[in-house]
Amino acid sequence: MLIHIARLSNKRKLAAASMIAVASVLALLYRIAWHGHDAHVSDRHTASHSAALAGNTIGTENGSPDSSLLTGDAVLINTGISTGHLTSDAHGHEHARNTADTETSEADANSDNMPELTRLLSLVKQVSELENPYNSGDFAQQFAMLLHQSPELIGDAMLEFGQLPAGMEKEVMLGLLVDASMMLGNDEIERQAVAFIASGAYDHDASLYRLSAELGVRSSQSRQALLEKLPSLSSPQQVYSVIESFVPQIVSAEERAAVVSEITPYLNASDPRVRGAAIKAVGTWGGPQQAHVISAGLMDGSGDIRHAAAVTALRSGIRNDQIKRSLMSMMNSPNEEMDIRLQSYYALSNYSLAGQDYDDYYRFNLELEKQTGHEH
Repeated sequence: MLIHIARLSNKRKLAAASMIAVASVLALLYRIAWHGHDAHVSDRHTASHSAALAGNTIGTENGSPDSSLLTGDAVLINTGISTGHLTSDAHGHEHARNTADTETSEADANSDNMPELTRLLSLVKQVSELENPYNSGDFAQQFAMLLHQSPELIGDAMLEFGQLPAGMEKEVMLGLLVDASMMLGNDEIERQAVAFIASGAYDHDASLYRLSAELGVRSSQSRQALLEKLPSLSSPQQVYSVIESFVPQIVSAEERAAVVSEITPYLNASDPRVRGAAIKAVGTWGGPQQAHVISAGLMDGSGDIRHAAAVTALRSGIRNDQIKRSLMSMMNSPNEEMDIRLQSYYALSNYSLAGQDYDDYYRFNLELEKQTGHEH
């Protein structure tokens, strides 16, 4: 969890260093607020595939930010090509002009994406060949900058991603696409990914669905496209990924009800991952009237479901006495899995505890401090 938080913090630095604009930074912070959820929310199954950014501070070899990055003169490593200064056009949209190719007309540059696409794929290959491919922050920034300079590359990149065979390069490209979306601060990568899913052209490949889940779907149009696609899916992995894609938004009650209505049938799915994803989605989109969904999940025989329900109890803020009793019981049980006990402990932070409940909560807190060596 600390690694995950550190990685997200590094993304903020990367976004600022790349001068993608204040609006992009604000969008990044919002994305982090959801994908990190809370510092205490963990996913038992999926390590973030956007970890391609983890651990590296862009700049000099000793970790200090390169001054050129802070002025917008970021240089593409191993290519010798300056990305140039970011400027704004008459419509207020920021774009980068390639100062190394001043003799090439803008029309000529836009007519042939192969050089840019080749560089994009080269970055993917370079990262996949690193000794630690999850320590690649400078490459991730270059990847995002190329997409920023040539937004039309996003569709080409998505096509290449769908055609890559399973392996390290595919995993790396997934992470780079997610991180680029966060740094760019817009929904274009999300929109393109959902369009590919809706087309059905890559239904044989679960990676596009995983990409959608990692990105998080926020726009009403993309969300509706996935809701329409959902009933046709037979693969539990694809269903799970689509449901995990839905990031709660401030939308009309009708839109929220539509999401809950479409996902509710999956509360009875045979696959525990699908059921867990459905509990989280219905609980966070449905509000207090879905408290019974959390209560039932907390008493489920599957540890995956109990964990998902505890996550939902924290994330949704839904509270009642039955949920509190179940959370206290799981936290106190020495026979319960430790990550479920821990998630229950975090969810109980939503409650004002007193008497024996407070004593038990404090005792568990002390136990954690002894085990981890730091305060909780």
